[in-house]
Amino acid sequence: WTLDDLRPYVVGQDITFEATASDVGSDDLTFAYDFGDGGTASATYYNDGVGPDPFPSPDVNPRSIVASLTHAYAAPGTYAVTLTVVDDDGGTAVVTLLVTAG
Repeated sequence: WTLDDLRPYVVGQDITFEATASDVGSDDLTFAYDFGDGGTASATYYNDGVGPDPFPSPDVNPRSIVASLTHAYAAPGTYAVTLTVVDDDGGTAVVTLLVTAG
């Protein structure tokens, strides 16, 4: 099977998006998705697992976060999915990819 064989079955089905972000400090990381169809989602991963870090981050404890979520497209089309990862000290990384459904 190829991806083209499966595309007609993708509309209305959850697609899993997984991203990994690393930070050289101990910053809290926020992953914000724009799925290109009006849908958005975000999640913040606190370095202590509980709440916000003071500014600036007091410790240097490198971390790597793997974030996973799902999204379903209601209509066929090609969508630009943009992920923005922001740390609590103002660092930002942005990546965009194209997803074709249907």
